[in-house]
Amino acid sequence: MAFTKCYSISNGQWQWQWNAYDWYNLLKSTTMGLASGFVGGWVGGELGGRYTDGNLSFIDRISSKALTNNVSLFYEMKLNNFANTIGSIAGEAVHYAWGGNFRISLASDVGMAFTHDGQIVNDVSGGIGLVNLVDAIGSLNYVGFQYKNVHGGDEGLSRISYVNMGYLSGDDFGMKTSMDIINGKKSLLFDLEEEGHYGEAGEDTIHLNKKAITENTAEGLLFYTSTVVREGVLIDSGLVGKDRMTAYARELGATGIQKMVLDNLARNFGVDVYDGSSEYSKVANLIAYATETGDLSLFNWESGNDLWIKELGVDIRNQRNNVSRGKNGKRIADGMCNLTALTIALVSMPNNKDLRKVVSINDPVWFFNEERQIEDELEERRREMSSYLKSKYGVDERTFPSTLVELALASGSIEPVDYKKGQWFYKDGTEVSHSWDGKNNGNPTVDDVKKFYLYLKNKIMKPGDQLIAGGRFNFVYEDNNMKKRLQHMVYIKEITENGLIIVDPYGGYIKYAMQNYGNFKYNNIEDNLYRRNDKTNEFTREFTSYYFLPWDRVYEHEVGRRVFLLLRPNMDIADNFSRQLWKKWFFGK
Repeated sequence: MAFTKCYSISNGQWQWQWNAYDWYNLLKSTTMGLASGFVGGWVGGELGGRYTDGNLSFIDRISSKALTNNVSLFYEMKLNNFANTIGSIAGEAVHYAWGGNFRISLASDVGMAFTHDGQIVNDVSGGIGLVNLVDAIGSLNYVGFQYKNVHGGDEGLSRISYVNMGYLSGDDFGMKTSMDIINGKKSLLFDLEEEGHYGEAGEDTIHLNKKAITENTAEGLLFYTSTVVREGVLIDSGLVGKDRMTAYARELGATGIQKMVLDNLARNFGVDVYDGSSEYSKVANLIAYATETGDLSLFNWESGNDLWIKELGVDIRNQRNNVSRGKNGKRIADGMCNLTALTIALVSMPNNKDLRKVVSINDPVWFFNEERQIEDELEERRREMSSYLKSKYGVDERTFPSTLVELALASGSIEPVDYKKGQWFYKDGTEVSHSWDGKNNGNPTVDDVKKFYLYLKNKIMKPGDQLIAGGRFNFVYEDNNMKKRLQHMVYIKEITENGLIIVDPYGGYIKYAMQNYGNFKYNNIEDNLYRRNDKTNEFTREFTSYYFLPWDRVYEHEVGRRVFLLLRPNMDIADNFSRQLWKKWFFGK
């Protein structure tokens, strides 16, 4: 019984009275609602959905954390509809079990239902929306991808994130690659381990470095997303062949597409991926540089399938944030180019591979000393060796080649040498100190300089040999236009057919920086405009980086004309050059 308000025909008015209430239908409707809500919520939960303000939402967890803002899955509505449709089916099953029809709503005023005696009848009282049902069936690819990966641990969540971000880039290549992964046409694995090996395109598999699983920075998220797209494009590329020309064309084309995806992501999510201090910002700048110039010299591009950067990291060092002080108590960082260049050479030795991984990326100070870098430790060691250096060479200043060679020998990282008549010799007779000053009877030309370096590279150097060289740099400072002539030492990263790739510990010429500087314009002084490194940060976009000097500039700046050291790794200590060895050398521990 229930007390209800009804219309009395006899009295001609509304009145309250006790009537028999349809408790059966109430119980049936309540059970249907509970079943539908429970099943829909359960399915949504299994797909990684969460209720927020009463609504089921699907959040990209990895991206949201990296970007510090909720990022929804682009296929959120697909998953939401699927969960709700399954819930509706459960509700209709209860309705049917209670003796009702199994209903499907075709439109607002059109419906069909299956009765218990097998009839199909018109029923517009409710049921499962046909549009929702069709969409749910068409969403099974999204559902399968989501369910598998949301229960796949960190790797699965990372896969969801890179696919989602690729689509949200808005780039056609990005959206296609993401959909191919969802539809099973391509797979995404995290199985690369080599340092600098970020991505690889297999037959139908995109491979990423394992570090992509644990990456939680905005720059890393955008970088690896763009790498997924890059490798997806290489898989689809119609440009095939095993010759070097084809490999170069494939890699350069993919690099350009990756740059576009990075730009789209940066714009869409408000992240300047080129302006960070992280490993991935540095690689992004190399990608921008390669896109602009076509120069892939810092890429291992020969396979035509990889994003593999050559030794990014400690090769990019900054002298201006060193903390050593002179006798007057003032910092001497601006005079430590020599020790910084030597540091780069020492930790780039092949027998220092494990060490290089530790100190090269995102670590502005030496890893076992929170206050000083390796350059500062070298300076302390130089002072400790002062008496020895003066007795043997008559000088102990860090500007002399003898000091640098003795420090390298003391580290144990270079091959032992014999010292005879002002020259050091390795066991095969190779000289440590070189110079092109005497070429052409003391009047060397640009062509003489080029021949000197190429001969050194092709005839004298062995794998793993490192080069540091002195030079004279005339420049105009970017910050105050002050002109200066600087006697300087740099690290030579690579000898190419067209010039030298160097790392300048003090800064470098804007024009020759191997990275993207946007729309900076410096009018007619651009050639000699020199930008100094920051005094506090080890790695920044604008500063410390690779610089390419063509042969005429190598000649003009006298790189290696008088001071040039070839440092050969001591392979007898291969795989043993560790943190403990450096501690023992520097601190006697």
